[in-house]
Amino acid sequence: MNKLKSQGIAPIIIMIIIVGVLAVAAGGYFVAVKRPTSVVSPQTQMPPLNEYQMAPPTAPATCDNYQCLISAAAQCQPISVIVSYSGMPSPFLSGMLVSGQTKYEIKKSSGVNDCVLVFSSPVTVFSISNKGREAALAKGMTDAQITAQLQTMNDSLKSVVGIQTCPSNTSAISAYLTDMKDNGGNLKIESKVNSTGQTTTYTASAGQKLICTTVTLPKEQP
Repeated sequence: MNKLKSQGIAPIIIMIIIVGVLAVAAGGYFVAVKRPTSVVSPQTQMPPLNEYQMAPPTAPATCDNYQCLISAAAQCQPISVIVSYSGMPSPFLSGMLVSGQTKYEIKKSSGVNDCVLVFSSPVTVFSISNKGREAALAKGMTDAQITAQLQTMNDSLKSVVGIQTCPSNTSAISAYLTDMKDNGGNLKIESKVNSTGQTTTYTASAGQKLICTTVTLPKEQP
């Protein structure tokens, strides 16, 4: 493996392991429930009932976009989503483009953190934008070094997958997903690695914090 420079895009490999890359999108709907007609005797005066009453919004069990995922998160409604994307600007790595798939799951739990978000990127392929390549060249990297580093990055993602588990609440999960819907540009990310594993704290633009633990597992080979 070529020795990589500390400038340019060299730190990207470490960043991938720390934060991963995600992208998904979606939508929910409201249901109108007609209430039964009340029978009132002439002697009894009662206030009129509204003919219709809105039920809580409902999200489908599966979807393929952020809006329906956010709708499910707002209710902590169990949902499983796999989304494909191509040539999306990386929300975490400037000058990089990412293609692949991301899987999200929302699960109910108990206690203070009564909702859990789980996500992973089973397929991830990185490329570099023209501006990113120009910036790397300006910092002294050669085209051959850039190509070699991209190959190393993508090869490292073929054999393992990082699964992040985030026990939290509907407010924090919804805030995180809302920022991710906007390509994650407003998220603040802090990661720590210790003897028990890796912990990543995502701070949404609205101020809520989502704390996730990462487990790296070997990918199932076809």
